[in-house]
Amino acid sequence: MSVEHYIKRYFWVFWLLVIAVAAYLMARTTNHLIEKSFLIKKQPASRPRSQRAVIPSSSAPRHLKDIDNVMAHNVFCSSCPTWVKPSDKPITAEPVAPPPSDPNNPQKSQLPLALLATQLSTSRVSYHRAVIRDVTNTKTATYGVADTLPGGPVMYAILDKRVIFKNGPTYEYLDLENYTGPVPVATAVAPPPVIDTPSEPPPPEGSLEADLDKGIKRNSETDYVIDRGLLDKLLGDTSALARSARIVPSVKDNKPNGFKLYAIRPGSVYAKIGLVNGDTIQAINGYDMSTPAMALEVYTKLRTAPNLSVSILRRGETKSMNYTIK
Repeated sequence: MSVEHYIKRYFWVFWLLVIAVAAYLMARTTNHLIEKSFLIKKQPASRPRSQRAVIPSSSAPRHLKDIDNVMAHNVFCSSCPTWVKPSDKPITAEPVAPPPSDPNNPQKSQLPLALLATQLSTSRVSYHRAVIRDVTNTKTATYGVADTLPGGPVMYAILDKRVIFKNGPTYEYLDLENYTGPVPVATAVAPPPVIDTPSEPPPPEGSLEADLDKGIKRNSETDYVIDRGLLDKLLGDTSALARSARIVPSVKDNKPNGFKLYAIRPGSVYAKIGLVNGDTIQAINGYDMSTPAMALEVYTKLRTAPNLSVSILRRGETKSMNYTIK
């Protein structure tokens, strides 16, 4: 066979080689493009240390100034004031408020007050009472929780032998043992005379003093007769009874034991029926008078009673005062 015959017979092999070479070249080109775009990221060649650029010294103050301006402002708060270096502003001590006082750890009060007695109620704290004297003017009064004391402090708590009150921001206390001054109820004075002396003018007709002279008869030191009309008149005028004497709760051995009388006015109803300063009323007709609630109950039961037997404690001795109501 001739060469031309072989060329025509196997010419498809030539095209196959051309296609293979073209495919190979196309594959390499595609591979290079993919490596360049996604896989291979060539790093720039590092510059020798000797060829690095040096920042001129003249530009350094400008950059430092820019840093100071940035640091002087709060980048998170545009309305906040500019921060000042500690060295640019003198340091001054800010006033510090005192810590709040603890009512469980009060301090001893320096106020001119004296605690004379306390009475604790078994039912309610609001019934607790304390007898406090203002030493500056010798005035004595009874106070409860949340009442205002002389000078402005407010009563916080009434305990057995102590009271705690809030004086401004601090809690202070008074004890029974702290008072060493004169106590008005400590000294008993002689009862005033029942019958006016001839040197004194008689009370005007229709006055309370004249009614007391007519309506109270003394049979002995412990036995009296009281007119029923006078008694009703006295019970209807509680303000007159309050002005005649001071009546405060009495405490003995940490327990209430009645009501103590002191500052009895001469010629008053208490003086007319034989009571003196320092007497402690403990019971009436056998009914206990240790608390205000019991006293109110006794008053309700005995307001119309024909006879009253009053048990009092005088100078450490128990006495019985008998009153007949007619």
